[in-house]
Order: sequence, then C-alpha cells, then structure tokens
Amino acid sequence: RYNFYVSRMVGELAKRYANNSQLAYVNVCGPSVSGGVEANFNVNYGNSRKASPTYDQDMNYTEANFINTWKTQISTYLKLFPRLGMATHNEPGSFGWNDVNNTIVPYSDDEKLNTARTIRDFMITQHKAVKKKFPIIRCCGGSNNTEEWGKPGTTSDKPPNNTFALLLWEVREKADIGFEPGTVQLIHGVSEQGMQTMLDIDRYYNGRFLEIKRPDIINNTNDPEAMYVKPLKDTSDSMEFGNCLPWTCQ
Repeated sequence: RYNFYVSRMVGELAKRYANNSQLAYVNVCGPSVSGGVEANFNVNYGNSRKASPTYDQDMNYTEANFINTWKTQISTYLKLFPRLGMATHNEPGSFGWNDVNNTIVPYSDDEKLNTARTIRDFMITQHKAVKKKFPIIRCCGGSNNTEEWGKPGTTSDKPPNNTFALLLWEVREKADIGFEPGTVQLIHGVSEQGMQTMLDIDRYYNGRFLEIKRPDIINNTNDPEAMYVKPLKDTSDSMEFGNCLPWTCQ
C-alpha cells in the first residue's frame, strides 16, 4: 500500500512539475521518517520512535524490504520525471528494530553504509540506463571538517571508512555530487575561511549542486553576509558543467 499511495501522489506532482524547466532535479523519497530522504536503514528514531516504538516492526521493515521499497520508488520517479535529474541522500542512520531479538538496537557503521551504498548504486545504474546521464547523489550534512571529509587538493586523502562522506567520494566520477552545508552557516558564527573550506571540499568531491538556504548566508539586515559573497561566487563559477575536476585543473 505504501508504494501504491506514494506512486499515486508522485504521479500527481509529475503532472504539474515534470516539464518545469526551472527544476534542476527531483529528490527521490523513500521509507525514511526523516522527511523521506535518507537512503539508509534507519526507519524510525527520535520523536517518531517515541510516538510509535514498534514502527519498524509493524511495517515489517527488514533491511531487505527497506532496500526494495527504495528501489521501487527510484524506478517510479524515473518513469514520472523523464527530463529531470534526481538525487538521494546518503546519510547513515542510528537505531532500528532487531528482527531476531525484537529490540531497538544501534546499527553498526558497516550495516548503515552498506545499506545506503546498495541503494545508491541502484540509483546510479538505473538512472544512467534510463536517462543516459549521471544522477545527483546528494548529502545532507556537508561541513568544513577535513578530518571527516578529507583535505582538498590531496587526491589520495579520502575520507575515513566509517563516515557517510565515503559514500560520495566513491562515486565522485560516476555521479554529479550535491551538498547541503549542514551547520556551515552564518547563524553558527562560521568565518569566511570556514565557508571557503566547506566550499573547497564540495569542489574536491566534484560537487555540481549546492543547496543554500537563506539562514545560511543572510544577515540580520536581510542581506547576503559580505564575507561570504566572494567564496560563493568563485565556487559557483567553478561548478559550471564542463569545468574540469578540481584535481585536473591546470
């Protein structure tokens, strides 16, 4: 029933927006309560788990069912939005339902990453087959932490094996990468250099899309924060399609 109702709803959205030239892509959503966007095996947590502690069990969301539902939705979106790129999130989850012990348990890093990796790879393969071009593989939670993401300018400096950053690094030449800045925002007191580092990391991953929200860069006079203007403009220019990867630029 989930797939039926979601597909019907998405079909109605496609009638209105599928041919809208102003949309860069449509983000695929699946069975995640965090806005339906994270392609990781983490169906229920936080306030959602408090409201329904047995949600995962009631929905019969084993890992296989979770992955297969994501695959179904990816296939649905590909049919309904033939002219648009699409993206899925790659952020690992936290806790879930253990089918054997009937308890809430933390997932291991390997479980979380491998689940997201399976969905990601299906997305890339199917998108290329149907659309003949790269999908957007997008991350919620970009940062300026070089220990987590790797140091820009050093191609051998990949991210650690237990971070969701690795899920983007692995496909930086197989997909168009997108970032959301996460906590790299004016409201968190991020300096010009802090913003620049985050942007450098985005380009290091061959980032082509950057999701900037107004509170990220707008000051209390409702103007763009002056110190962010040049880093954002320079990065925007370098992200134009056709530009070389950062490590191949002369």
